[in-house]
Amino acid sequence: DLERANAVLAEEGKGLKERLNEMKVASLRHERKISLLQKERDGLKRIIASYDDEELSLNPQTEGADQQQQHASSVVRVKELEDMLAQEKSHVVTLESELQTSMKKSEELLMQNESFRKRASEINSNLSSIKSEKELISRELNAAV
Repeated sequence: DLERANAVLAEEGKGLKERLNEMKVASLRHERKISLLQKERDGLKRIIASYDDEELSLNPQTEGADQQQQHASSVVRVKELEDMLAQEKSHVVTLESELQTSMKKSEELLMQNESFRKRASEINSNLSSIKSEKELISRELNAAV
């Protein structure tokens, strides 16, 4: 029973380690995605600012309807990117929380597994000494008969 429990705990620990690694990879992937979204957002903001500066320097009094539409479209895209960025950050926080929880559970199971191994070793040692005592008593009884 102890060996079976030990094997089950070892398998659970292995599964938790695999899940932990998967979560780390996912976390890194999401952090990379956030970084790319931030760079895209910043780039679009710079482009919009340069268009605005150019427009003001070329035509300080009027702004064409097409330019207004392009500007509005760019502003909407920046807003969408900022929303996506916020969602990704939230998702990363959730993944990191799950990762921490999994790491703690994994550590607890590993400690429990080690405790079971020590206990199994103690039981096996006690069993060996009991068998030795039984054998010694059996010899003494056979010698007495």
